[in-house]
Amino acid sequence: MERLNIVLISPEKWGTNFVSKHHYASLLAALGHEVLFVNPPSPRLTAGKSELNKKTKHLTTCDYCVLKGMNRLPEFFRRSLQTKYASSIVHQWSFDPDILWNFDPYQFQDLSVFPGQAFSIYHPVDVHRTMLERLSVEKADLIIGTSDLILKRFVGLRGGVRRKINHGLAQWFLESVEASVLPGSFKINIGLVGNLSYPYMDEGVLLKIVDAHKDIGFHFIGPDGRSNLGDSESELVDKLKNYSNVVLHGQVDSHELPSRLKSFDMFLITYQGDTFKTELANPHKLLEYLSTGKVVVSHYIDEYRTKEDLVVMSERNSGLHSKFKEVLDNLAYYNSEDLMEKRKKFSTENTYEQHLDTILSLVSELKSKDKPSA
Repeated sequence: MERLNIVLISPEKWGTNFVSKHHYASLLAALGHEVLFVNPPSPRLTAGKSELNKKTKHLTTCDYCVLKGMNRLPEFFRRSLQTKYASSIVHQWSFDPDILWNFDPYQFQDLSVFPGQAFSIYHPVDVHRTMLERLSVEKADLIIGTSDLILKRFVGLRGGVRRKINHGLAQWFLESVEASVLPGSFKINIGLVGNLSYPYMDEGVLLKIVDAHKDIGFHFIGPDGRSNLGDSESELVDKLKNYSNVVLHGQVDSHELPSRLKSFDMFLITYQGDTFKTELANPHKLLEYLSTGKVVVSHYIDEYRTKEDLVVMSERNSGLHSKFKEVLDNLAYYNSEDLMEKRKKFSTENTYEQHLDTILSLVSELKSKDKPSA
């Protein structure tokens, strides 16, 4: 296998909590590729400075700082600064990039500011509200979206090849593990994983469900304030602490998640699906839930609109509590062996290994097409 040098630009810094960027980076490094994981700009550094930190044999993280307000500058000046920052980062790394893989349109839009002739990927797994995203699309060789609705936003723009590739599942979620022993003595336990300061949380619906079912346990896994996924504080945490049927587990390392998830009887997702259909079209955590086989109750999720066996959805958030109660009252059916196997099978068909093979094959194919014929 050809060893590649890959610069991966992430809007979430390296840390305890893993989402798609971290999973792809760690897998690439495990396969022997050299990976430079570029964190979002760090306020502790002065503009133009960058620091590299070796994490594993093949994975290095990079902290750097940009001029405040850079994206408001005219294109010529912005590009000049980005070229300077990109050159400094790559020079310290000492590898010539083969692939520039960008998840963040706020920092580097046109990846040709990096030295060399690397293949460029723009991979929006979230909706980004910046006019400069147009440049990320138009200047990329390959655009990858995790949902139809995300890719639909780019219709009419120039740019490279577009492909929809689902979120991935880390291999350790498919390994056989013992279920964790949960605190409390609840007969039924509900799992909820994610950042409690997530801006799209439907707090009203969530608290209504928790309050109406005091005999079952609601277990929250994830940061409740500052973390590598964000620094916003959550008032929701203080409200949840008032419930005796709520357990706040805090941050859990990604490798430890499978045993926790295996302990739950069902999962719940309560974001504002009515209002933010595109932003919530394909939550990352779903595949991790489905890997357990257990039923998932959720708001409307566009990518699962035809997959009723996998996710039990309420078309409107106003009906989410009723849908939750319906599933709870018929849990034996929804967690039947047949339905659980369908959910597990779907998760095994969407591992990061499989998606990475698809992406690298696409890169190889597109690069070969660009080569002049003999």
